[in-house]
Order: sequence, then C-alpha cells, then structure tokens
Amino acid sequence: MLEVHNLVKHYASPGGESVQAVDGVSLTVRPGELVALYGPSGSGKTTLLKIVAAVLEPDRGEVLVNGRSVTGLSDREATAYRLADLGLVLQTSHMIAGLTAIENASLKLIASGVSRRDAERQLTPLLERLGLDGRAEHRANDLSMGERQRLALAKSLSNDPSLLLADEPTGNLDTARGRDVLAFLREYSREHRTAILIATHDPQAVSYADHAHTLRDGRLTEFCAEVDAQLGEVTVHQP
Repeated sequence: MLEVHNLVKHYASPGGESVQAVDGVSLTVRPGELVALYGPSGSGKTTLLKIVAAVLEPDRGEVLVNGRSVTGLSDREATAYRLADLGLVLQTSHMIAGLTAIENASLKLIASGVSRRDAERQLTPLLERLGLDGRAEHRANDLSMGERQRLALAKSLSNDPSLLLADEPTGNLDTARGRDVLAFLREYSREHRTAILIATHDPQAVSYADHAHTLRDGRLTEFCAEVDAQLGEVTVHQP
C-alpha cells in the first residue's frame, strides 16, 4: 500500500548548517496495518508525513501509494491525490468557525461532489464512534481542542481513504480518550483495510500498533516495546 524508499530531506538552519530532518528513511505500511513512528518533537516525524502527503518534496527518494509514485506531482495532481486517496490529520486542525462540527467534517466529501445531505449521512456513524454525536450541531469555535482533533480525524476518514496519515492524533486528549482514539484507529484499519501511519511521542500508542519504529534525528529504527497491561505503560528498548 505505502512504500517509502530512501527518503532524504535537509533544511538549512539559521546558522547556515544543514539539518537532516529525514535521513535515508525506508518503510512499508500494508492494507489493514497500523504503524507508529515514535520519537520526540523535532525528530523528523512531521516532515516525513508531509512528504508522504505530497505537501513537501524530498531531496532524494520516492514514495509509492498503491504502486504509484506521489513524489514530483504537480500542485493539481497532489491536491487530487489528497482528496481521493489520502486521509491527513496534522497537529493544527483547520476548522471554519461559523460552521457546525458535522458541516466542517463534510467539506472533504462535498469537494468530491457528494451532496451535503449524503455527506452528513455518511459522517454520522464516524462522529458517533469518535464520541462526537452529541456535538455534531455545535459550531467549531465552541468545541474543545480535543473535540476538534477528533473532528479532524472524522473529516480525514470521510472518503474512506486507502491511506491515513495522522500527526500526534492523541496530542490534545487525556489518557482515557487517547486510548479510545487509538483503539478506534486499530479497529478502523482492520475493518476498512486502511493503511494507517501515525507520528507520535505518546508511548501508549505503541501498544496499539502492528509495527513501530523510532525516528530520531531523521533516522528510522525498529524497536521492541514491553507493555505493562495494568498501567498501560510502554518501555522502549533500542536494539
């Protein structure tokens, strides 16, 4: 489903030095898999997701989605890719304040040519599963940050994408709600055969993933995780 081959992305720092945001990263996410990128802020996780989403161009390497290269796309092609094949949740969710939650969540479907009524009908079960059914008619500016984050997730999944990219999907959630969202993502990936790649610094996310990698200073390694079932804590051991 998703194949990342030897991606490299460097930035120039204010001091003129080269910062290796992504340094030779390769990974695969198959249909029905939830894969976690675990690492601290500044480790390159967001940059990697933006390259896969065709928001950024890599310096070197290639990204294949369903066998098709999504590197080097034109702006129009990249927009069509994100609209048709991709679900994308970034750390900052952009909502239109004057619209209700369900109206905001429907925008992606409406842009694809679905009527507003049909879009809202499709979104209702997703909002229910994410605990937002009671907030569907509230305006976006009346929602908490955590509610907006879950709303962005519903919007990203509205078109049943083959690939979902989620940057810190539990970042604004308490521990219990974070576990609910992670459990939902794992169930959704299996039910819909969706390939899901999440970037996170939340250790509990590791226990919900089929595969996990650490990303530090732009470099990717696999790791083993021991999960304390009672406390829900994860201890990461580098190989």
